[in-house]
Amino acid sequence: MEDSTNKRQLIAILGWSLPAIEAVDKLDRPYVVVGPPDFQGLDAG
Repeated sequence: MEDSTNKRQLIAILGWSLPAIEAVDKLDRPYVVVGPPDFQGLDAG
């Protein structure tokens, strides 16, 4: 059985702002930005 304390957990940002995204990006953890459908498909990559 896998120990859940060793799993990397996903961070969800509700809404978005550039400072918030930059701050969570510095944590070096996976994250997802949840926003309005008008912004679907936009990415920084």
